[in-house]
Amino acid sequence: MVIGPGFNVPLLKTYLTLADQIPANNKENRSKVVQRAKEYINQGDSIYIFPEGMLNTGNSLLEFKKGAARIYLETKAPIIPIGLIAPMRRVKKKDSSFVGHEMTVVSKNYYANVGAPMTFEEEIEIAKYDRAKAEELITEKIKKEVEFLINDIKTNRFWS
Repeated sequence: MVIGPGFNVPLLKTYLTLADQIPANNKENRSKVVQRAKEYINQGDSIYIFPEGMLNTGNSLLEFKKGAARIYLETKAPIIPIGLIAPMRRVKKKDSSFVGHEMTVVSKNYYANVGAPMTFEEEIEIAKYDRAKAEELITEKIKKEVEFLINDIKTNRFWS
């Protein structure tokens, strides 16, 4: 899993490091994410990444970062989108003396909707002459699919 803020908590950092998680908590570590993800994927492992870069407690998705697209262009490993959502009554702000600041946490249940694997053949071709454009197109397609999966939870699946 690619993790940002958790690596800023000393005890949690130790656990995350032992669990082979990929740090993305500062500029230096973020510059190594794609290469580390590529190494894991080439070993047959999967990578889990939150494309918004944080826990979102709003009613709409935040801007997606381009990390998933960059990893895809390096590995061509299919991306499996997952829509995650928690009822607002399950999202709480809690003061944590452990980490030294207020945290947003999800307690009890949340819902996940797993989509079909996505590949991006057209974007691979575009990347040959405009990598930034290919990253942008892939990121937008992922965002649309995640948004669809979340809306599907709300309208067609059990939602309380």
